[in-house]
Amino acid sequence: MDLPVAGSGPSVKSGNILAGCVEIGDVVLDLILEALAPSELRHTAISCKLLHNYISGDDLLSWRLKVSGASEFVLLYTIEDSSPRAPTLSLQRLQRDEFLFATVRKIVFDWLFEVCVDWGLSTKTLQVSFQLIDRSMQLQQYNVPDKQQQLVGITCLHTAASACELVYNKALEDLVDICADTFTEEEHIAMNLHLSQLVPLGLHSCVPNDFIAKLSRLLQLGACVETMACYMCDLFLIERHALGVQPSSIAGACLIVAAHTLRESSFAVGTQSISFKEMAFVTRTPISEMSLLTCKVHSLHLMDFFVNGLGQDKLSVVRPTPSLTSKLKAVYRLHSSPQKPMPAALTQPRRAFVQTVGHKCCCGWCGKEACATETWRIMGCFVEQ
Repeated sequence: MDLPVAGSGPSVKSGNILAGCVEIGDVVLDLILEALAPSELRHTAISCKLLHNYISGDDLLSWRLKVSGASEFVLLYTIEDSSPRAPTLSLQRLQRDEFLFATVRKIVFDWLFEVCVDWGLSTKTLQVSFQLIDRSMQLQQYNVPDKQQQLVGITCLHTAASACELVYNKALEDLVDICADTFTEEEHIAMNLHLSQLVPLGLHSCVPNDFIAKLSRLLQLGACVETMACYMCDLFLIERHALGVQPSSIAGACLIVAAHTLRESSFAVGTQSISFKEMAFVTRTPISEMSLLTCKVHSLHLMDFFVNGLGQDKLSVVRPTPSLTSKLKAVYRLHSSPQKPMPAALTQPRRAFVQTVGHKCCCGWCGKEACATETWRIMGCFVEQ
């Protein structure tokens, strides 16, 4: 059965089949699934508007087309949709608690990266603990003092590790010790009881790195792109922008920027570029949202490189004035370790801006003015033209 794929015109046979179907049924869909390889399937679904509109209205069929040949990916989407996560912050809540979500949250998350390294915990555990912290911060019925958020953080990490780690032997005294005796054993016990009632943990929580690993294999992006995307994901997760965003969407944006950054690098010879349209389709994310997420991820990569990394002494940049949270370096230290096969944080980002006509500037790799505006807002500087 011949069907149109991206970059080719439809055959007469496929054109007749699709044009003659007012409603595509399961029989036709099964023929399509049997006839095409997974890569052809994705391109066909994107290029054929009738087919795309049909599957977009049915979640189950949509999954089958997006991840044909990868049943474990379907399971991942099922877990994502059934896992509770913190909602997007309302403007009123953000204005009221901006310091908590923009500053205190980031400091606590940065510290938890250090704890995870010290305790030898997995990234899965860390990201599940982030989900728990975000949900607890938004569900708390009383105002927890800023200094108490460290107690919330270590309690959530302990809860996540107990559920996610195969071997985990940290006891109450270890929690007291890692917090430098800031809180008593009684306070740790009380917080654990409070959070267990507030945000019960599902054992099948889905995190962005799960999707990064699966998407890297599905799209054949390579280990270097996966490593770079995990670094960018860590940068993004400690920012309040991550609140309410689907793990799959975060993974898609990080992979786009990682693949673009490494496309001309000796680390990743032959790395494929990824279109916004294809990644948005595979991760069930509106293209506008995927573009915005990608801009934010790219901006954070630039900020980390020029504030914490190798670019901090470059004279070609109008220096930003880093805030306290811009100088937090746990993510940078973790991903710049010389013991890693590819120290991702040491890879120079692609240029942010190029000049255009008049007084406008646009991103040097996506060509969008919105990207330049977002980078300017977050980073406060221009990269060399």
